[in-house]
Amino acid sequence: MLTTDAVVESLLTGPRSDRLFGLVQHEVQTVIDEQSSIAKPFVVLTVGSRRYQEMKASAAQLAMARMREAIMPAAGYASDVLDIGTTIAEKMQMLSPMEFEELLRPAFRQDEWKLITVGAIIGFLVGELQVLLLLG
Repeated sequence: MLTTDAVVESLLTGPRSDRLFGLVQHEVQTVIDEQSSIAKPFVVLTVGSRRYQEMKASAAQLAMARMREAIMPAAGYASDVLDIGTTIAEKMQMLSPMEFEELLRPAFRQDEWKLITVGAIIGFLVGELQVLLLLG
């Protein structure tokens, strides 16, 4: 469930992936400005300020489009280094029973009513069976 591939996928497509892409866009554009430091005025003069900004945005878009293929080779290394399964198992063993319940409860909360209903039905049936056996 929680693997390096899932973490990478969440980074790239999750609800906050826009923050990662914003950071990448900012960094790519900053690097372009730094690398063109002395030549920047000449480049802007030659292609125009608007076109220069478009080129930086285009380079950032290309970097973001290729991010998955750039990250995936590192996922295997990250999996070995992070050893997520062992880390999670160790941390879960350190939890008290109450903390463990609090950790798992949100995962089962949506089906909790089903468990309660099934438990009530089974309890009712066992109670009725007892009554029948005692009276019968």
